[in-house]
Formats: sequence, C-alpha cells, structure tokens
Amino acid sequence: MPKPNVDYVAILKTLRSHRVDFVVVGGVCAVLHGAPLATFDLDVVHCREPHNLARLMAALEEKEETGQEKDKAALPVLRRVLEERAKS
Repeated sequence: MPKPNVDYVAILKTLRSHRVDFVVVGGVCAVLHGAPLATFDLDVVHCREPHNLARLMAALEEKEETGQEKDKAALPVLRRVLEERAKS
C-alpha cells in the first residue's frame, strides 16, 4: 500500500493556531509514544463545547481552502455534523 501524502504536523498546527481543544489518539498517538507501528491516519478527539466547535469549524475552513482535493470532499460532511451538534 502506498504511503499517503499527509502532513500531520500541518494539521496539528492548524488546530493549535485556532486554539481547538483536542487530543491525539490511535496509531499516531502510539507512534508518538514510541510504539513501532506504521500508521497512515491521524485520529483526534475534540472537545464538544460550542466555543470549541466554532474554533474547529474555522480550522476546517482554513484546511478546505488550502487542502488536497480528496480532503476537501469530506469537509462539507464534517461541517454539517458539527453544525448539527452545535444546535443540540
């Protein structure tokens, strides 16, 4: 399987620059702690407070403007889910 061209550091920097509260979980977290794994995805869990959802939306919008086409396709779905959660 070819290694995807994903800049995890850029994603994390975007989240931090928008002051999104989140934690890294899954395979990347294990690698950061020294586990000998090969993982090609980044799993984050975000705080679901309304103020944080607004910051997450801003970060997603920034990535939508600068991201790869395959990533852009998922952003409208994420936006709709976050907007629905913000209403409830």
